[in-house]
Amino acid sequence: MPEVVVVDPELSVYGPVEEITVSVDVGQTGTRGSKQFVGTGAPSGSTVPETPLANDLYLDVSNSYLYQYIDSTWTQVGKFAPTTYNVVEGVTFASGSASFTFDIFDMFGITETTGSFIVQHNIIGAPGMLATTITQPVLTGTDLEFDVEAKYFDLSAPEFWSDLSGNYDVMLSISIGEDNSNGVS
Repeated sequence: MPEVVVVDPELSVYGPVEEITVSVDVGQTGTRGSKQFVGTGAPSGSTVPETPLANDLYLDVSNSYLYQYIDSTWTQVGKFAPTTYNVVEGVTFASGSASFTFDIFDMFGITETTGSFIVQHNIIGAPGMLATTITQPVLTGTDLEFDVEAKYFDLSAPEFWSDLSGNYDVMLSISIGEDNSNGVS
């Protein structure tokens, strides 16, 4: 009786075998799926290196617009927008307060949002120890407005704190947070 060489629930081979044929035919080659292309400027024959097929994607890195090839035409379908905007802004503090206004379209490429804004800051070159607050950012149209209020520790002041006054650079990091309109965070 031959010795068992290979045992598998699907296949049993007894004794030496001269040849085993396994079919690996999985069908004909189909058309490729969507490809992603990246370039500068709107998609065209010069920015896309091969003939596009339906559902191909193209990202214009000059403005973050996303295009999809639909019905033999490149159609703009979206825009990648940053979620954080960083800037160093030169401002004048008067009586401990400086006002800021930023256009959310310039920052994030959007004209409206249901999200709240998170603002972090650092005042560069201010004297000594600072105590600062930021007023609640308010969106009016596309303008995001808020104030930074600052006092610095001053041993010569009656209550040891004086309003910051003068010109300073303020590093700001502005992010879009979650929608808190229902009061739950």
